[in-house]
Amino acid sequence: MSAEGDGAALGARLHAHDLDAAPAALNLLESTAPGDREQAKALLHAVSPVTRGRRYAFLPFLYDDEAAKIREANNPHLGEGIGAYRG
Repeated sequence: MSAEGDGAALGARLHAHDLDAAPAALNLLESTAPGDREQAKALLHAVSPVTRGRRYAFLPFLYDDEAAKIREANNPHLGEGIGAYRG
């Protein structure tokens, strides 16, 4: 099991508009560990596709070193059970 948790469960939380799951989901998607790759796949399959309206893309991997420092500095403010950013 991933350090970030079950990908499908994170996907279900995001689908239910639980934004507290977002940091853990981002860490999971950024991880290169083999087990995390499988959980990331489960996460992406758990989130419903957009069927109407506008589609927006959030690309968390497009940031520079300064933004990575900001994300790391925000670790103390993450909710309970949310994995810390690992840059």
